[in-house]
Amino acid sequence: MITFMILVRRFRRKSISVTFHSIAGISLVISVILHTLKERNHHYETASIILSFIGKFGITGSFSLIFLFTPELYPTNLRNIGIGLGSMSGRVGGMLAPYATMLATYIEWGPGIIFGVCCGVATLLQLLLPETSGKELPQSVRELREWDKQRGLQSKSNEIKET
Repeated sequence: MITFMILVRRFRRKSISVTFHSIAGISLVISVILHTLKERNHHYETASIILSFIGKFGITGSFSLIFLFTPELYPTNLRNIGIGLGSMSGRVGGMLAPYATMLATYIEWGPGIIFGVCCGVATLLQLLLPETSGKELPQSVRELREWDKQRGLQSKSNEIKET
């Protein structure tokens, strides 16, 4: 929690969220690979457990940040609905998660790969979101559209400057 508070004050929300999701996804996939290869070397199993804990750290940090970052993406009049839909989706995932143990009895690497790939997809999708840190939040859908247009214009001007 202290790490989270320090990071939120020093860095941008989007970059922190992408970093935490990347840490979780990469460490979970590597953990599964090492766990599958544990017969070759007994150190692989220890490394697999350590990477699993690193993945849990990453997803815990990301989960904490999502409740800070998500409300900032919605205009005021849609904020409650957006948070509710996001929370509901997270709870559906929470209801499905216990079945990962049953999947692991049939496909040992299945749950780790599924969770790791989902973290990777979330990381890539977050790259499409705007940065909200240090910006005035939109109060209406019209302001949100204007905000998105400005973001598009800024990225096009950056592309022109780079060439």
